[in-house]
Amino acid sequence: MSTLTPNEAVADVPGRRPGHLAAAALVPPLGLHLAAVRPREFWIGTGLTVLGFVPGAVFALYLLLRRSGPVAT
Repeated sequence: MSTLTPNEAVADVPGRRPGHLAAAALVPPLGLHLAAVRPREFWIGTGLTVLGFVPGAVFALYLLLRRSGPVAT
């Protein structure tokens, strides 16, 4: 059994790379596009960003962080 460092655990999960998370926090539609989410989620995130930056950023980060993957122990 191998253990993953926190950086390896984040980098191995599609959509949870540090660059995607940073882009989702700064420019939510770009972060969603880079993470290759479904088109519907992209447009919801874009609409929320147009309505207000904070809802768009929260939605983008939620989508990227909710994806399942390996967890560092």
